[in-house]
Amino acid sequence: MGMRKKSDLIILSLTVLLLIIFSSTVLIVAAQSTSPTTYAYITNYDDDSVSIIDIASNTVVGTVKDGIGDKPYGVAATPDGTRIYVANSGSNTISVIDIDTNTVIDAVEEDIGENPTGIAVSPDGEKVYVANHGETSISVIDTTSNTVVDNVEVGDSPWGVVFSPDGSKAYVTIDIGKTISVIDTNTDSVILPTVSVDYEFPGGIAINSAGTRAYVTCGKSNVVSIIDTTTNTVIDTVPVGNYPWGIAITPDGSKVYVTNKGDNSVSVIDTTSNAVINTIKVGISPCGVAVTSDGSLVYVTNSGSKSVSVIDTVTKDVTQINVGSKPCGFGQFIASLPESKVETTESTAEYRDDDDFESSVSLTSKNSEKESSSEEKSIFENVPSPINYVINIFQNESAETISSPINYVISVFGDSLALTSDEGNINVSKDIPEASKSIWKHPIISTIVAGIAMLYIKKRFFS
Repeated sequence: MGMRKKSDLIILSLTVLLLIIFSSTVLIVAAQSTSPTTYAYITNYDDDSVSIIDIASNTVVGTVKDGIGDKPYGVAATPDGTRIYVANSGSNTISVIDIDTNTVIDAVEEDIGENPTGIAVSPDGEKVYVANHGETSISVIDTTSNTVVDNVEVGDSPWGVVFSPDGSKAYVTIDIGKTISVIDTNTDSVILPTVSVDYEFPGGIAINSAGTRAYVTCGKSNVVSIIDTTTNTVIDTVPVGNYPWGIAITPDGSKVYVTNKGDNSVSVIDTTSNAVINTIKVGISPCGVAVTSDGSLVYVTNSGSKSVSVIDTVTKDVTQINVGSKPCGFGQFIASLPESKVETTESTAEYRDDDDFESSVSLTSKNSEKESSSEEKSIFENVPSPINYVINIFQNESAETISSPINYVISVFGDSLALTSDEGNINVSKDIPEASKSIWKHPIISTIVAGIAMLYIKKRFFS
């Protein structure tokens, strides 16, 4: 017991001494934050259900059945991550899933056209466009009331639909006419002339984040047509696999992933060369495809094998997840929950020459409306009791990954010092005074000071 007190005093004394040298005031902020939880919502055409896959674990964590209509096909998530819209092609309805509860909270049953397939939500989340493949129209849903406010004539047998990134236009593939209709979303009217692709069955469509290129699968012609959206003309055609169906673009716009239903594969197109650079085998009759927001994973629904293939975009490794019967997931079926409110502990500690120490600690749990007292340390329960750490110094950048027995990483970057933990996501930042930056940048000094500061933080707040 005596030895522990002595070591505590040594740590505190060294910390105070070094902090006096470099700065008279230290601001320490410790926060436990959780990244947005991301899920894939897979429509199961034959089961009249939606499987929910947790992207973090690649496991099915739930199935929505109550309230899902007949033969669910297309799916789209709202940009704010609160709702999923499901096009039920057999019952001509749209089911609305609340992501927080994973239950159907509403249904659009009136004025939807026949055989709704493709579906998309506008970037501002105010409108949903539904392609009615059994008719010649797009149904426009107001997301506030979840009612159809318009039906736009676009051409015979519309299939897929996507919004431009700024939301000013929507692009609709027209099956029978071998064309793409472009809709002015302000007026909900078609801009003429339509875009001719000259290949059979334009179906899946995706647009890059810059809004400059639209990519269209032409199923019966085994090609992807590339449209320049500034001129609304086809500028290139890329041969892919047998019967291309679904299509998705990586967030950085560098790659396009195309599902080929006829040969159980995914073609990877490089958008610089407009050429296929890889072909990846997946399950039977792949249909829908979506890319995670960081571009690291691609999810493919295999309608013929009751599974979803997950492609690692770096290694090209493929894993399988079992879902319902005839999974389709045609559209943007990956959604992130709104980011959890961050639990925060803020401590201001002032050090003086006479070793007077004043501190104030307040914990605020943003996951509830309750403000916790300084004695409530539940947000630090995952912090390990033993002091086990590693110090890494990075100039002008933060640490990216922390592997498993490592508990802490110290980073000096820019104008601050940061501590990150792999258990509980504890982040500590300290502003570096202007006069001391050159000293802090010295790797030996910064390592020693960072280490002692970390030990003190650990002893003072986390034990």
